[in-house]
Amino acid sequence: MSTTSLSAYTKVLLKAKLLRGVYLFDDFKRRVSGNGNPSPLQPFETITIPSTKPTSKGNRNITIKIYKTKAALDSNVGPVAVHLNWHGSGFVLPMYGTDIGFIEHLLNHPLLASYPLAILDCDYAKAPEYPCPAAPDDARDAIDYVFRNPRLYDLNKVTLGGFSAGANLAMGLSVDLGNQAHKGVSPYGDGKSHPIPAVIAFYPVAKWVSERVDVPVPPGPQTWPGIPLPKEVTDIFDDSYWFSPVLNDPPTAEEDRARVKAWMQMPLYSPACADSKEFPRYIELVTCEYDHLSIEGEKLREALSKDMTKQVYGRRIDGVGHSWDLVTAPGQTGYKERCEMYDIAARIIARVGGVEVEI
Repeated sequence: MSTTSLSAYTKVLLKAKLLRGVYLFDDFKRRVSGNGNPSPLQPFETITIPSTKPTSKGNRNITIKIYKTKAALDSNVGPVAVHLNWHGSGFVLPMYGTDIGFIEHLLNHPLLASYPLAILDCDYAKAPEYPCPAAPDDARDAIDYVFRNPRLYDLNKVTLGGFSAGANLAMGLSVDLGNQAHKGVSPYGDGKSHPIPAVIAFYPVAKWVSERVDVPVPPGPQTWPGIPLPKEVTDIFDDSYWFSPVLNDPPTAEEDRARVKAWMQMPLYSPACADSKEFPRYIELVTCEYDHLSIEGEKLREALSKDMTKQVYGRRIDGVGHSWDLVTAPGQTGYKERCEMYDIAARIIARVGGVEVEI
């Protein structure tokens, strides 16, 4: 049976929509109960840019919410540093805007409050309607937007970051651009230097694996902060993201499995498959104890730490699960670690901007 047929796609799509419905209902309950960590922060500006990679479903636009520190609001400041952020989603869920707490932390951080910085919170296409490579294509378009606007942004101070699926996008693009720079064909700067000095990755998909390996989780009712990722949920994520961009191509299940396996080994999609030299100089990598993604994430941290040209920060946060920082609150388990990891991100961004600070 073909895994790229219309009937196969319809089956995957229905599962994804059901999962989205569950997510939206749970999110509504959290907001009503006051546990949604709401923020009054509003973007300075919201823009849309066209995706440069049309699909069989036609053209689409990419939404970018732009936030600015107080210093960046000065009309005489000139080009400002920029941090691009991509949210988590499993590449499926409508979670755009959920990193507002992180953005607010950066904007209010003592090191950055007086530092001219724009934070671009970037949306991207979701699967299975727009499977891989649509999301990385959208992320690249957001980066291209920045580098096409040197009057707005200081192109020597561009950092990337994200959470979960968004962290995969940030790391994947950072190593892809690093690879181009090492080949002398980077579309940015002098074409030879890595255009991205830092990448910040919270619980990323560091490497796609064909068989999931789980980590030990305390038995009984959940008492720890974080979002459980049972296999039946991540299977929907995987089936959606890796569905063929073209129906009935490849025509057989065997050929399609070979396609997916080959794509999973590409550094753009599995940054842990990249050589360490292709990563930016500064790297923050944060993983969670009760998250199966921590296995490959910790392997990647260990590998990068052996490269003396890289400065690697972050750690595994014990006693928490995936996306713990989105659900913990002051006084609760994991909140102190949330602030610590957000502080490291702020220090890295400040260091890239020339601020003398220890990380």
